[in-house]
Amino acid sequence: MDVLAEILSTTRVGAAIYGRVELYAPFAMAFDRINKAGFHVVQRGTCWLTPAKGSPIELAQGDVVMLPRGWTHTIGHRPGLRGAPYPEVIAAQARRRSATAPTAVVVCGAYAFDDDAPHPLLSVLPQVLHVPSAGVGLPSRLRVVAELLAEEIGSSAVGAQTAARRLLDVLFLYVLRDWLERQPEGAAGWLGALRDPPTQRALAALHQRPAFDWSVESLATTVGTSRATLARRFTRLVGQPPLAYLRRWRMALAAKALRERDVKLSALAEEVGYRSEVAFHKAFTREQGVTPAVYRRDTPA
Repeated sequence: MDVLAEILSTTRVGAAIYGRVELYAPFAMAFDRINKAGFHVVQRGTCWLTPAKGSPIELAQGDVVMLPRGWTHTIGHRPGLRGAPYPEVIAAQARRRSATAPTAVVVCGAYAFDDDAPHPLLSVLPQVLHVPSAGVGLPSRLRVVAELLAEEIGSSAVGAQTAARRLLDVLFLYVLRDWLERQPEGAAGWLGALRDPPTQRALAALHQRPAFDWSVESLATTVGTSRATLARRFTRLVGQPPLAYLRRWRMALAAKALRERDVKLSALAEEVGYRSEVAFHKAFTREQGVTPAVYRRDTPA
């Protein structure tokens, strides 16, 4: 079970937003903080990313940059600029196209995540994840995905939109994997959880069989360690005991099902491990703050 991929798949909601823009200096695009993980891929030229907090980052051709929590930032032809809203800059740039080459060609986009059930893994990520193309450089797999994405976005070929959406998923996963691989050994929290064999195996088991009637004892037997050891390591790294994490994950799965499928609540209750609709109703309402019916009605698909 690929825990990281499933977490991203389950907690992401809605369609990814994306576009390819040619930028001619002077320019400065402002992106407000939203509940989306933003990204930029520099297809050609150079530009600067200036975050709301921290130092400006120069982006070169081939660089990929991710903002996991949608922090306010500006993309400009030089650092430290105060930007105009993204739509205004795009409209102005379209009127300024000339025979000269653009200063930069950038693919921009965002992934929307569930406001009501954010996964704790996302909260430990830094403000900006920058994967440069130079030096240690962009891993070959990530470079290929970035290049394919740039080709598909804006293409009129059959299936281009579907291909772009799939490539966006892979891009996000590869950027996170690259960052995780660069972290020091012995890291605590979710970074350590994904690297610690017993905890990682326990997470994989819970994600693979969320409806199973798990106990700490049965989970420890599956993982191949003692109950006390698993409980201690899991709680320290994940931030909550195994069964508390399981309850929260079941509700994330239920929320995704309510957003995307026309499933009966009785069937959904069984699907996520509850013996009765009443028990599921109480658990979901306690976690989300609204009943399953209200969540389904008020949450866009």
